[in-house]
Amino acid sequence: MKLVNPEELRIKTLYDYEILDTPKEESFDEIVFLAATICQVPIALISLVDEKRQWFKAAVGTDIKETPRHLSFCSSVIQQEGVLIVPNLTEHEVFKYNPLVAKYGIMFYAGTPLIAPNGDKIGTLCVLDSKENNLTKLQQKSLQSLAKQVIAQLELRSNLSALQKSKNRLDEAQEMAKIGNWEWDIETNMVSWSKNQYSLFGRNCHESISYDIY
Repeated sequence: MKLVNPEELRIKTLYDYEILDTPKEESFDEIVFLAATICQVPIALISLVDEKRQWFKAAVGTDIKETPRHLSFCSSVIQQEGVLIVPNLTEHEVFKYNPLVAKYGIMFYAGTPLIAPNGDKIGTLCVLDSKENNLTKLQQKSLQSLAKQVIAQLELRSNLSALQKSKNRLDEAQEMAKIGNWEWDIETNMVSWSKNQYSLFGRNCHESISYDIY
């Protein structure tokens, strides 16, 4: 029996969200803004870790889009539970050798994993500062709560995408079969038609339809 590689499963979970290399989205931008504000730091990131890099879905305080995975602080976070806090990176036995510390003047780092419903850690919500810093218990709890909101937004985004794909398949099947479907809202007396239903009746797809047409 072939053994399942946990890292391969983690990467699959990340890819299934179809989020990598997508444009900015307000819902994620608001989360990093809140993270930076609550933790009182200039930089906050939603970092998603794939095989070779960490890619930032949202960021405040920096224009950097991604960094190599082997230089990523977040790679350490997804290997553990809870919030990783490094008050001074230049004094950390491992991170002080990371070239990003000197290149970008980063001194403080704190990150919490983004945990998918199946338990896979696909990335982090992290905050950074150019000076030594720390987080209170309340700030740590808030960061973890915001990380859960990142996952909630990813799940919502994924579910909406799946719904749209299902609708597209239904439209294609109805077009091939030369049929359509409709729904009647009793309260408003308005009818929702499928794309092919409009075509079958020769009506404009932007036209409002009432039940009286029947």
